[in-house]
Amino acid sequence: MKLAPLTKDRAVRALEWRTEQRDILRTPYFLTAEMQEDFYRDVVCNRNSRHRFYAVVDSESTEYMTEIGVPVMCEKYVAMVGLVNIEWENSTAEISLITSESDKVDEIRELLFDEAFNRLNLHSVFGESYFVSEENLPTEMIEKYGAYTVWLPDRKYINGTYYSSLWWMITRRMYEDCR
Repeated sequence: MKLAPLTKDRAVRALEWRTEQRDILRTPYFLTAEMQEDFYRDVVCNRNSRHRFYAVVDSESTEYMTEIGVPVMCEKYVAMVGLVNIEWENSTAEISLITSESDKVDEIRELLFDEAFNRLNLHSVFGESYFVSEENLPTEMIEKYGAYTVWLPDRKYINGTYYSSLWWMITRRMYEDCR
């Protein structure tokens, strides 16, 4: 798998994944195709944005895309990811990850770490996971890197129940020590 440019068509296709996972994402309401197109124009295409978004494509799988009006065989699009709320002065960013292929989350996260530390030269990356199930927690990544963590109780309200969240952060040194 690899990071690729996030096209408008791919950003709009991520709406289906967002709808399926709406309960565990920060934005608790449905987004429309028009809202996603505005996001693409105002955030993804904005050179001054504090956010960098990418498509993740699987080099070993293919699919037909019609981005140019003609069906074309290309690498399978598996996730929309980003490094968001980048604070250049503090050299830190938050991870954003939306995919329908939960078995690839660890590999996708590694692509984002590589982008953050080796291409954008950031010092730290952080994320938040809601404790709605054990699978939703990045336990292996936390153990692998020795990530800093903090639990926040009753952070997310989903269908009548409050769930705790786990905030985690790794630094460039933690990342490099595991390479």
